[in-house]
Amino acid sequence: MKKILLIISLFMSANVFCQLKEVEPLKSFGVAKRMGILMSEIQYTSLGDYIWKFNNTEYKTLTSYSSIRFKADEETMNKLYQIFKEQVDADKGSKKEFQLGETLVLLKTTRAFGISSLEIYTPKGSTNLSSKEIDKLFNKSDEKKPE
Repeated sequence: MKKILLIISLFMSANVFCQLKEVEPLKSFGVAKRMGILMSEIQYTSLGDYIWKFNNTEYKTLTSYSSIRFKADEETMNKLYQIFKEQVDADKGSKKEFQLGETLVLLKTTRAFGISSLEIYTPKGSTNLSSKEIDKLFNKSDEKKPE
């Protein structure tokens, strides 16, 4: 009986260690800031795992970030960029819905003072991005990068 308990306890302690593993550091794909405040960022691993982190603007008095994990390749990232850019140029009030990873995303076009932007809604929170911020988020900005 003691041997059985010993074996079970060793097995359970080994199981605890299996829940922890080191992961490679994330690389930045693109960053969108507004007046120095991080609005949105996409990071990735060499395995094609992406994390889209965004400033959850549902909260006005505090800074809260939400994130969406998804798998992608270059073609998928270009398609996602195309969806964002087409929607930001669409008619005011128009909407587009799609699934990113396991998360449902709703894009809604808005205009204020002649400038188009996207309101982005997910079950994890919401945010908004201008066309220039979308370019920066997907690393498509016209700005020259330092060499």
